[in-house]
Formats: sequence, C-alpha cells, structure tokens
Amino acid sequence: IGNEFQAATLSEHARWDALFEKVRLVYHGNITYAANWGSEFEQAGFWDMLDFISVNCYYPLSEKTSPTDAELLTAFEHNLDIIEKVQKKYNKPVIFTEIGFKSIASPWIAPHKDADEQAYDETSQDRCYQVMFKAMADEPWIKGTYIWKWPSYMDFSKEYSKDFNPCNKLAEKTISENYKKQ
Repeated sequence: IGNEFQAATLSEHARWDALFEKVRLVYHGNITYAANWGSEFEQAGFWDMLDFISVNCYYPLSEKTSPTDAELLTAFEHNLDIIEKVQKKYNKPVIFTEIGFKSIASPWIAPHKDADEQAYDETSQDRCYQVMFKAMADEPWIKGTYIWKWPSYMDFSKEYSKDFNPCNKLAEKTISENYKKQ
C-alpha cells in the first residue's frame, strides 16, 4: 500500500492507519508498505497494521573501495540487526521489497545512488549478492526478497550495463543458485 512516501510516512501516522483499515474492508489478502531504508523504515509506526514489514534495502556496507568479503558480511549482518530490531518490536515477518547492487567497482559504498561515472564491474556486484545470501541464510524472519532491478526486456542489461540489473552477469548465477536452495 505505497512505496517510499518518506515525509508522509513519518508525519501522517493516523492517515496511514485509516488507509490500511479502508483497504482491509475491500481486500482480504496480505498487505504491506515498502519503506525506504533508514529513518523511514526504522521510524514508521504503522507496522502493527500490516501483515509484513517491508524495506527497500540499500544500507551501505562499507566506505572502503576494497573491503574484504568478511568485512562486507559483517556490515550486512549489522544492517540485518537494524532490520531485525524493527521486526522484533512488531513481531511481523520481513520482506525485502527492493534489494540490489549496481555493476560498478564499489557498489557497497552507496548502493542507493546511480552508477554515475564509476567503472563497470560485475564481480563486485556478485560479491554483494553472495554476502547478502550468506547473511540472510539463517534468518527465519525474512520471508522474501525482490531483486532490484530485473528488467522486463533483456536488452536493458546491454543499454544500462552498470545499473542494478543482474541479468546476464555473474550475479544472475548467484541469485539463481541461492533461490533454488530455498
């Protein structure tokens, strides 16, 4: 029931509650809201009204240009601790409504930003996905992930090679192998 309305999410709590109540009158399936990582996700007060807590997850993993895999894993686990704190407060399962990494040299520094003039590097993108799956493997409160950004047409990966798209790159195999395990 919405996606990244950060200002309204943090200031219009009663209006969101009313909206969720109205939606439930006409829709009887599960509902959620896709909050942006950081303050919107961490401070939203309406998670008790929803079936799932959802986050568009672009928390940074390192400020270093060349962190080790162990450093990236530790950082990802720290970010999961932040998310789990919200999960425990409301006792609701979590869905990652967006999570992704660009095909650039250091996608872990600012995962939410555009690729700009950074160098193409699908190996770094793949490292991020490997770390993500390793960190999430033993977290039963995580009920799903939507990879950002899977194209609706396959030429997208050629046109925007440095973008989040893992299609036809090393990360596609990592994602496929890990989804098959689940």
